[in-house]
Amino acid sequence: MDQEKTTRDFVQNLEEKGLFRFPTLLLWFGGGFLFFVLALAMFSSSEDEQKTDSSATSTVLTQEVQDAAEDAQDQDVTGEEETEDFSQETTTDAQTLDAENVSEESTTLSQEETTAPQPEAAVTKVEMVNGRLWITVPEISWEEWEKIQAEKAAQNEDKASEEVSEQEIAQVEVPVQKPTRVSVALPKAKSTTVSLPKDVREILSSNSNHQPTKLSQSLNQLANVDDRYQRHPEVEIFVLEAKSILALRQGKALSNAVAFDPALTLLEKKMNSPERQRAALYAALASRASYNPLWVETLSKQQKDPLAQYAVTLAKHVESKSSLAEQMTDFEKLHANFPDFFPISETLANTYLLSKLPSRAQELYTSLIVLEPTDQSLQTALYRSVDAQNNPQALIELVQQRPQGQDMNWEQHYLYGKALKETGKIDEAVEQFALALADSSLGRASKNRGVIWYEKGQLEFKQQKYKDSATSFYESTTIRKNDVTAWSFLAASYYRDADYGKAIAAYQQALALTPGEKSLEKYLGMSMILSNQVEAGKQHLMASIEKGLRDADSYYFLAKVESTGGNLDLAKTYLTQSLGVDPSYTPAQKLLASLAPQSTTVAP
Repeated sequence: MDQEKTTRDFVQNLEEKGLFRFPTLLLWFGGGFLFFVLALAMFSSSEDEQKTDSSATSTVLTQEVQDAAEDAQDQDVTGEEETEDFSQETTTDAQTLDAENVSEESTTLSQEETTAPQPEAAVTKVEMVNGRLWITVPEISWEEWEKIQAEKAAQNEDKASEEVSEQEIAQVEVPVQKPTRVSVALPKAKSTTVSLPKDVREILSSNSNHQPTKLSQSLNQLANVDDRYQRHPEVEIFVLEAKSILALRQGKALSNAVAFDPALTLLEKKMNSPERQRAALYAALASRASYNPLWVETLSKQQKDPLAQYAVTLAKHVESKSSLAEQMTDFEKLHANFPDFFPISETLANTYLLSKLPSRAQELYTSLIVLEPTDQSLQTALYRSVDAQNNPQALIELVQQRPQGQDMNWEQHYLYGKALKETGKIDEAVEQFALALADSSLGRASKNRGVIWYEKGQLEFKQQKYKDSATSFYESTTIRKNDVTAWSFLAASYYRDADYGKAIAAYQQALALTPGEKSLEKYLGMSMILSNQVEAGKQHLMASIEKGLRDADSYYFLAKVESTGGNLDLAKTYLTQSLGVDPSYTPAQKLLASLAPQSTTVAP
């Protein structure tokens, strides 16, 4: 009892102090807070679902527009993307800028599409109904949402039409679907590079081994195609390289305006293109201009490209001034790797010929002529290689095997004439020399022309055709002005033709080039005596004798001068000296016999 009373008193005391009300309040507060959390969670879940749907719709729209843009770009730019090795059907240099424009347009359109009107209600209501939290999200009909999307697509089409002309627009129709696609209009990517037609591409592909005759024909053909195709990068590169290779082959320097400047302009459009760097290097070599070492570095990596390796090797030899032995070694390696590449084979043959290996050169030239049977430069080089082997008969046979009616240039006529001369066919040799001189491609002041005139004159002199030989030697001396031998033969031709006045002038010119030459003194003296310049002639004859030239002619002419002047004893002395040099000298014998009756004999 006492314990129960004590308990009731304790509880009553707590109630009086209000301590039992705290748990009750705590219970009510906890329940209310739990109800608030649950309501807030329901509201947030509904809003997240709505945002997710809206975001998904926007993402799908953006992705679909970008897909449409990429499809349109692929359709417009296909065949125009530039690959500098030109393995594809077409090449473009200008597509990069245009593709960027298309990308920017598609990005802009995508951003616009993501901001398309969403089918959301103007007000979202949150309220308590019968003790429960209700969230009301107003909706619009599906047909109304489609109408909004169609209006937005129409606005985009109108905007694109205003910015781009009708010729530059490629309509990419993207059907309006539920709810992922809209209709957009994208500008077509412009390209300044056209596709090459079949005939032009065949011209380029027919020059795989770069034969010179074919290169020349191709350049002529390309010069007549449409200007649009001439400005195509592939055509420009080919033309520059073809012109440069032909110029290097002929040893002629191209002007910068013809090759090097256009090559630099082409290279500026795409600095990292190996093909354009290769064309620029060829143009620099042909123009004898400075080149960028980076071009050589780039092309050195193109191990399977014969054009690149040939250009790099030429540049190396120019830069380092390689010896013939080094050049021969390098080109032998190139020829082993690219045996069918014409410029490499021909350059190796030329190197063999310069290195005094004519038999090797002849072998290569013979194989190349099979490919280029009408090429004059190649035929000439082959003749040189045979001539260098001192086999005139082989050269004669080679010329006789030429196709009938095939022309010969001046050097071929000259080499053929030399072979005929060495086999004793003088008349035919003179004819070949004359044909060589008649070739207009042989310059009027060319040293080669002077040599051919000289050799023709020698043959005519041997044939005792002194008028003809005098003409030939005269032409030679107009070019070879300091050639003592040519002047001597010219004087001798005049002398033998009894044109002593011209002979004196020619001997004097020769003597001026070689002062004190005793044989020239002798013949100058004889010419003067025959032209009645007796005293001057005697002096030159005496000078030749004093210099050690003692021959029957000199003494005979001195004897003749003394006999004409009445000094018979001195004349007989000279005649005796003449016969002492040559007892069979007939003129001295006859003159001595004519003077014998006039001499006085003293008895012993």
